[in-house]
Amino acid sequence: MTPMHAEQSPDESVHGAPHGNVNVNRITLPPARDLLIGTLLAFSLLCNVFLYAYAKDAKTIALVANDALEKFMANQLPELKSRIEVAEKLTEAYGLKESLNVDHHHQSSPGEKAVGSDRRSSR
Repeated sequence: MTPMHAEQSPDESVHGAPHGNVNVNRITLPPARDLLIGTLLAFSLLCNVFLYAYAKDAKTIALVANDALEKFMANQLPELKSRIEVAEKLTEAYGLKESLNVDHHHQSSPGEKAVGSDRRSSR
């Protein structure tokens, strides 16, 4: 093999040492298509991890909400029902239920309000 001059070499492998091998390492990027595909795959992977974590959190929140509802229905709801029943019995016992209904109907009547406002305006 004939010795090659640096001017004739297609790369820098003969620069600096004409009698020995010189390794030249070059870092080249892959084609743009491969970079784009790799970026899309990485983005897809990150989205899947995020969505999995979100779905797991959503399931946990739903389980906690269901558990809280079950505890409320088992413990506090019967107590609230009994309090409401006691309050209704007391209003019936003291005759307040009819007066509450009459006052409620009296206030919600639109004709009464109109008459009352006419009386005030005539003074």
